[in-house]
This record gives sequence, structure tokens and C-alpha cells, in this order.
Amino acid sequence: MGEANLCSWLSGRRVFHETRFSTVRSMSTTVWTDGSCNVDGIAGRGGWAAIILEGGQTSEIFGYADGTTHNRMELTAVCEALERLKGSIEVRTDSRYVSSCFRDRWYDRWRLGNKWRTPRGLVRNRDLWERLLFLYEDATREVKIEWVKGHAKDANNNRADRLAGDAARRGSP
Repeated sequence: MGEANLCSWLSGRRVFHETRFSTVRSMSTTVWTDGSCNVDGIAGRGGWAAIILEGGQTSEIFGYADGTTHNRMELTAVCEALERLKGSIEVRTDSRYVSSCFRDRWYDRWRLGNKWRTPRGLVRNRDLWERLLFLYEDATREVKIEWVKGHAKDANNNRADRLAGDAARRGSP
């Protein structure tokens, strides 16, 4: 997958980055991601966020998109984080949509004959799934995706949730 393909995924999306304390490099890393959509009645406006913990240093990234869905923002959060990282990475997400795909290997069925189908029709958000699978399978990363309960006692998951909601509300810096 070339650079042009990655750029096409980002076209039309507004992405904002805020790094606190350090830049992200390769090591063992934990990432919490979340997506949000239709916050405060703003139909189709979504936000995404990721908290990245590496070597005791934390960074936060976030962004938003118009004309989107909650699931697209969940996928975008994971993609945006992985694009910045190499090495061993544990992604913690409260999205069953994302975590179940990797736990149950849905993507194996989708790719059969390159048809990208489910029993109910075409796979939704194929562009983002292809982007995520490219990052997941890239030899420079060893990615583990874990589900965490949302709105519970995980402070970083709750922080990612707030950042995603704020990005959706704000829409621009």
C-alpha cells in the first residue's frame, strides 16, 4: 500500500494532534482509543482520540470529521495511533466492533475471494478496515487489540472518551 493510498484515506478529514511530554517512538506501548459521534445533537459530526503510553511518557492525539459515524471514528482512532508507532503495541478499545473483528478474525472471511462480504452484505467501512489491517499486519508492528469496558474504572479509556467527545463538539481547534 503506497503513500498515495494513505493520503486518500485522510482526505476530507480534519486531524488535530496534541502531544504532551514526549514524541512517540518504538518500544512496548499501550494505547487507549475511542470514537464519538453525534455529540450534543450535532448530526454526523464525529471525534476520535488516542492516549499513548510509552516508556512512562504519555501523549494524546485527537481529531474530528463531518459526515461520519461512530464506528468510523472508532476505527480512525486506532489507525491514527498505529500510524505513529512501531514495535510491540497493545491497543485497548471499548469498541466491540473493533475488538471482535480481531478476536474472531472476521477479516479472514471478508477477504475470501477479495469479496469483502458478510452474510448481510458488503462490509461497511471497508476503506478504514483495509487501512487498519495494513497497519495491523505490517512487519514493523506487533499489535494486540483488547476490549475494555467503556465508562468504567479505566482512567485512560475515560480520558480518551472525553477527548473524542470534545473533538466532535469543537470541530476545529
